[in-house]
Amino acid sequence: MKNLIRIFTLLICLLLAQPIYAVDFDKDLSINPESVRSDSDLIIGNSVRIYTTVTNNSNQDLFGVVKFYDENKQTFIGVDQPISVLAGKTDDVFVDWTGDTVGNHEISVRVVPWHTDGDNPSNNKVTQTIYVDTDSDGDGTGDRYDIDDDNDGTPDNEDAFPYDPNESEDTDGDGIGNNVDEDDDGDGVMDTEDLFPTDANETLDFDFDGIGNNSDFFPQDPNEWADSDNDGLGDNSDPDSQNHGPLAEIETENTKVRVGEIVTLNALKSRDPDGSIVSYEWDLGDGIIETGVVVERVYEETGDYPITLTVFDDKGESRQSTVQIKVTYKWQAIAFIVVTILLVLLLLGHRLLFSGKKRSSVKPKSHASEKVTKKTVVKRKKALPRKKK
Repeated sequence: MKNLIRIFTLLICLLLAQPIYAVDFDKDLSINPESVRSDSDLIIGNSVRIYTTVTNNSNQDLFGVVKFYDENKQTFIGVDQPISVLAGKTDDVFVDWTGDTVGNHEISVRVVPWHTDGDNPSNNKVTQTIYVDTDSDGDGTGDRYDIDDDNDGTPDNEDAFPYDPNESEDTDGDGIGNNVDEDDDGDGVMDTEDLFPTDANETLDFDFDGIGNNSDFFPQDPNEWADSDNDGLGDNSDPDSQNHGPLAEIETENTKVRVGEIVTLNALKSRDPDGSIVSYEWDLGDGIIETGVVVERVYEETGDYPITLTVFDDKGESRQSTVQIKVTYKWQAIAFIVVTILLVLLLLGHRLLFSGKKRSSVKPKSHASEKVTKKTVVKRKKALPRKKK
């Protein structure tokens, strides 16, 4: 008996429950999240159209309204939008909305059926986030998606001033763009006097080769600026810029010798930092070429003799060093020349002295004696007797 009562009670519950489930899904209008959209990015101050699609999930034509709501401001957007959705079909509605502040805005869209019986309220409301952006360059694309906000041709990720079309670089990071900064690199030298206005490590370029003096291994040579192997020879003229050439060095006891003396020269201090020296060649300045680490030479004539040492390393590179040897007469020769000059001077002096004495021994007649003689002649002429006619 008890089992029959239980079965009867269960059947009654199932019969009562069936109409309830039929009412829940009999007249259902719904909105899904993907159906809420706008026709473009929203720029602050501009109006955007927000759309939604309402779906009729029943086999009856249904009616209602759609409400758009700004959750941030707690206000409705526009007026209610009426809908009339055929059975199993959809209906689109929209509203225009203006965002007046930059940032995220929560916009809710709710469908309200005219008859709530048979509708599922869990799918009546959708909330979407709409971002209100700025458009710094006025090109219609919001700054968040615009790769060049100031439209100056420099991408924002490379632009120190992404919202200033007149500036893009700030070399010294002082907050002042290079176009108005009088010292772009902040090195203390004004741009008008700085050959490298955007390089804080350079200001001068003596040889005008485009490489600043501080980075130029050869600041006075416009054809050279790098020395990869640090051998003192620029890469442009170095036959092997990865090989440090040998270092030539000449030693001698005296750079001033006399005729006939032996001059000893050695290259013992010459070396090759990354290899070895294989040969030594000496140009002794008088056409004589010698080889070896140590050489000797006797000069028979006076003069200046440029001695050039050329050393070759095991990779074929060579370097040179030069020293000047001055050859003078021996002291005996100098003494002979001096004595000869003195004798010539003495002889000339003696001749000049003798000729002076001879001239002084002849006395010239005075003018007074000439006058006396003339008077005497006149008197004598007067004393002579006149002849008679």
